[in-house]
Amino acid sequence: MFFNMAKTGNYAQAEEVISSKAKGLAGSVRSGDLSDEKVDAYKASFATVPQYVSSRNMGTGIQVLYRTVSDETATFLVGKEGTDFVIKEFKLTAGKGH
Repeated sequence: MFFNMAKTGNYAQAEEVISSKAKGLAGSVRSGDLSDEKVDAYKASFATVPQYVSSRNMGTGIQVLYRTVSDETATFLVGKEGTDFVIKEFKLTAGKGH
């Protein structure tokens, strides 16, 4: 669901997939505090579904890495809240060629 939101720029359902405790970029996405420039940048980065790279267990959840069409690394920390898995953290870093 997150990838579709990023692709379209419509984050109306962000509260369903991002933790209410999220801070940083994930918190900004959830609260709708993204600039128009960031929304447009994410539309470009997530124009196609990113390629899965890896995942590993962390103390507070599972870290999942994807490679975007823009050669960026999208890193998600996903954890369980109640009965649902939600995004706790999200980072987008430039690829090595940037």
